[in-house]
Amino acid sequence: MIERKLIQRQFSDAAHQYDLKSSMQRDIVDSQLAAINGKPSSVVDLGCGTGYAIDKLTQLGIERIVGVDLAPSMLEVARQRNANASYLCADLEAVPLADCSVDLVLSASAFQWCDLARAAAEAIRVLRPKGQIVLSTFSHGTLAHWRDMWGFNDERRFVERDGLIRAVEQCGATVSAVSNVIFRQSFGSFNDAVSSIRDIGAGERPQTGLMGAKRYRQVRDKVNDIIAQRGHITLVYHVTTINAEKCASASNCRSGMTHSQQSQQKSYV
Repeated sequence: MIERKLIQRQFSDAAHQYDLKSSMQRDIVDSQLAAINGKPSSVVDLGCGTGYAIDKLTQLGIERIVGVDLAPSMLEVARQRNANASYLCADLEAVPLADCSVDLVLSASAFQWCDLARAAAEAIRVLRPKGQIVLSTFSHGTLAHWRDMWGFNDERRFVERDGLIRAVEQCGATVSAVSNVIFRQSFGSFNDAVSSIRDIGAGERPQTGLMGAKRYRQVRDKVNDIIAQRGHITLVYHVTTINAEKCASASNCRSGMTHSQQSQQKSYV
């Protein structure tokens, strides 16, 4: 199980630099907003971070917006950015909202930090029947080369596409579309690459025995060799987004995806 206090501290530490370093996150949110059906009157953003999506939702004229995040510093920045929304400091596995209380659930790059089944159940629980959920999360393959260099070989944090679909549908929703997008970010120095991962909260803290000072130097030297040869080091992120609708009756749920929707994939450099 992922340590909640560690995640909370990691994202709180990144809060005041997050908007400067999170262009990929903004791209993810922008694509989510483009997928919204109609104009919902109420939205909850699960893992709202510094409130970029909330700001955009406000501009769309949505009446009731609630941001939920585990990190108090993220919520502080979001509240300063947009005081019209409501904010809750809470775990996405235990959202303090009533059943069937919102028209739309958004979540960008947050579910990989949670128990997937529990977080999906909470997201669907607060959604009204026929309400929409647009969910994006880092998926398998994210930072694969980078993680191999450090010795982080456990990919359980990153969700499998089919596992994400199953989790949502088992909770009572019909998935209508799935997209898989690859983001590539290049950096001219080792420090810039490390900072980019840390500042969006995507990295892992080194564990005692797994990576000490010697290991750090080895990886730094390897990355510097790559930069010397190519002029940059490239970090690769895989992002899976699903669009689903809560069923009026969970027992009647079936996948609504066509073959072409299932195979949709994009790549951003």
